[in-house]
Amino acid sequence: MAKSESLPYYAGQAFQNVPDGRCVFIPWYGLQGTGPHFAQYMGLPQDLRLVRTNAGLRLSRLPVRELEMLRDGDGVAFERFEGELVEGRVVVEPTDATRISLDLRGVKVVYDPRQERLSCAGESVYWPLRGGKLDVRFFLDRQGLECFSASGFDCWAFRQAQPNPNSRRLSSSVTAAKSATCVAWKLKSIWK
Repeated sequence: MAKSESLPYYAGQAFQNVPDGRCVFIPWYGLQGTGPHFAQYMGLPQDLRLVRTNAGLRLSRLPVRELEMLRDGDGVAFERFEGELVEGRVVVEPTDATRISLDLRGVKVVYDPRQERLSCAGESVYWPLRGGKLDVRFFLDRQGLECFSASGFDCWAFRQAQPNPNSRRLSSSVTAAKSATCVAWKLKSIWK
């Protein structure tokens, strides 16, 4: 993440005494434009780890593996997906001419591989290619969009991403890429 960009999370809770030794973090962040029902939001629980890299120790944050229990069936290509609560993964090996745009239930997400920027709902964040690839795992629910890189070194919560309540579809447009995969899982709700 660029130094000028800070995560929208604040006042989170970290649990270091998890039985299997993990450090689990539950972030908290403010929402914008959500009406009278919600003004604040608990983000997805995340496993925090320190990872040794060539640049020194770095913090990795990935969604906890227990979230996979919410998957309702197998992952399908975006074009075959229909549902409200979504987990998705987009893996693209771009060229200089690649253009990547996603429509996630009316939420527009664009990635510019030249600038290495992920943009959505008026926000743009530095999101570097790692190993020459864009590899993003995202969760879209009724109120927001949270994105994580496969390495865990990049994550962002798009606070103004408001899905269309009448839309249950996903689509992707990836041009001039060496390879591209867009897969989504329908999720069961933990709250009705």
